[in-house]
Amino acid sequence: MKKLLTSLSILACLSFATKAQIITVDNNVNSAAMYTDLQTAIDNANAEDTIYVSGSETSYGSIILSKKLTLIGAGFEPNNQLGIRSEVSLFTLDVVIQGAITSDPSGSSIIGFYILTTLRISNNDNVNDVTIARNRIGGILGNSSFVASESLNNWLVYNNYFGTSGSASFKNSSNIIISNNIFDKNGTALNSFENSSIIVANNLFIRNSGTNPVDIFSNCERTIFTNNILIALEPGDVSSDCDFCTFNNNISFTSGNNSFNYGTNSASNNLEFTDPLFVDENGDLLFDSAEDYHLSAGSPGKNAGTDGTDIGIYGGLYVWPEGNLSPYINSPFPTVPQIIEMNIENAAVPIDGTLNINLKAKSAN
Repeated sequence: MKKLLTSLSILACLSFATKAQIITVDNNVNSAAMYTDLQTAIDNANAEDTIYVSGSETSYGSIILSKKLTLIGAGFEPNNQLGIRSEVSLFTLDVVIQGAITSDPSGSSIIGFYILTTLRISNNDNVNDVTIARNRIGGILGNSSFVASESLNNWLVYNNYFGTSGSASFKNSSNIIISNNIFDKNGTALNSFENSSIIVANNLFIRNSGTNPVDIFSNCERTIFTNNILIALEPGDVSSDCDFCTFNNNISFTSGNNSFNYGTNSASNNLEFTDPLFVDENGDLLFDSAEDYHLSAGSPGKNAGTDGTDIGIYGGLYVWPEGNLSPYINSPFPTVPQIIEMNIENAAVPIDGTLNINLKAKSAN
């Protein structure tokens, strides 16, 4: 993997005319990267730098990000020769004020990580213009106590897998897009949304365990929900679930409450208690990372979204990435070229001889 990161660094340097630095991090033994500790690399980086983080069997620990950086990991379940992920236990985005100098992580991108617990914002901090993509996340929290003065604006959250304990909360926030994510849940997935400029589109909400459907929205107000699929999970039934929300062109398929049109909500063109007819789903209505959640040719959600594309994660603006085979169907690579195989063909090389290496690589959409 360290050779992968070296290749990516060279590619990035050749591809972009920029003064920003490319930094590599790898905590594997005998690493050739610039850093072995991710937090040290972040602390020493300049705003606008890009940091590539190698996959490793050792976690990179809890990370605090307080400047504008692009962080790119190897993926949360990469389908390559090594198959090891870039794991952190916790990401905290933190605005640091020291006298007249403010260090702010606004504008950062976090891509391709296995985030074991939570991606959170420090109390009272306003962090804007953030992209969160192609990660496995325990959850996203505005902060631990949802301080009323906090405001997050212009966030893009797409192509992420939210695990069994994962949920997203954006209180007092605006211009938030949560699109084409998988929420593998048996409880609240979205909590404390309070603005009509929050759009939840083309996500798959699917139960991971249990038999009784539960409500997955809590304290969502004025939120726009379009082109989502809810499997064995309920959209709610009281104002404490959703109030003054808009539901258009969603699918619900559960043994419990399937209605989006309750309370003060408005709803149109939804398919309630309707099987979306996935290409490969074994019928237990539980998430399986190896199953294929494309819509089959006869699906009622085919080309039935508000934009004429498929309802669910394979429609809309941020289509779930293609290209991986089972059991990696739902494990997208980050959006950079990846070396997936590397073989040394002649292990013994004489002085001034030639080392022959056979590489296979792929690009991610």
